[in-house]
Amino acid sequence: MPPNPFRLLYGSQLIKQKYGWSDVRLVEMIRDTPALQHFAGIDDYQAKSPFEPSTLTKFRKRLAPISELLRQITTDDMWARLIAHGVEVRN
Repeated sequence: MPPNPFRLLYGSQLIKQKYGWSDVRLVEMIRDTPALQHFAGIDDYQAKSPFEPSTLTKFRKRLAPISELLRQITTDDMWARLIAHGVEVRN
């Protein structure tokens, strides 16, 4: 089985954090919701589970050592995009 794309797993993790779903519920919701599939990087709707729920546990364990770095990169990118679009940013 080929590895899952980072965007799919990271996007799925963001959805999970937003809604507070279990891994099992998350996979079910992504399977059944085209908008969630699109957010997670699946271009065309699929009526099947994108991955096994246990895949997210493994992903989180592998991501843990660099999670703070990813958070900082994401935050820096967000601030840069806001400023580029003329949004006044206060720290």
